[in-house]
Amino acid sequence: MDWPELLEKISCIIHAQNGHVFYDKGLIKNDWLGNSPALENEILKKEAELKIRLPESYRSFLKSSNGFRQISLFVGDLFPVQNIGWITEKEPQLIEILEDIPGIDDDISDKEYFVYGDKQDSGRYRFEYLKESLVVSGWTNGAFVLLNPKVQFGDEWEAWVYANWYPGARRYKSFKKLVLDEYNSTVELLKNKD
Repeated sequence: MDWPELLEKISCIIHAQNGHVFYDKGLIKNDWLGNSPALENEILKKEAELKIRLPESYRSFLKSSNGFRQISLFVGDLFPVQNIGWITEKEPQLIEILEDIPGIDDDISDKEYFVYGDKQDSGRYRFEYLKESLVVSGWTNGAFVLLNPKVQFGDEWEAWVYANWYPGARRYKSFKKLVLDEYNSTVELLKNKD
């Protein structure tokens, strides 16, 4: 599924909900929860500022919608490219709080870390990676979205939903996989809500 189709489906399913909505419904036209696409020069400017090249699926997302209000029943407020930034600048208090937790930086083996999908343990992640991650959303319902440049799969970076209700981080091999999983989880929850 390409980005325009996926984002359109997310918009329709989320905007139809009466609960679990974390944006002002009065600002929405035509059930579209996104924004205008980011221009290539806007993306390049932010990449130059951050001294990185953003992962391909995230760049493609930005070219479809420069930010997005809500991608699932629980995760939202994806920033426009102009507002993304390193966690040490965007969420320094979170890092300070977590640094005081005993065992937060305990070593985790590659065998345990590189487990994705239902078998991963969201409470077991590498704090050193969290400290170097890129924040691409605001806090919504106790969760926010990060991109981890320390783990790459080709042109993709690992993507995280960091949430207090996991606890910890649910990790994906790409930003696109994260958004698809959030969408599919929302569809399943709504199908089984009765």
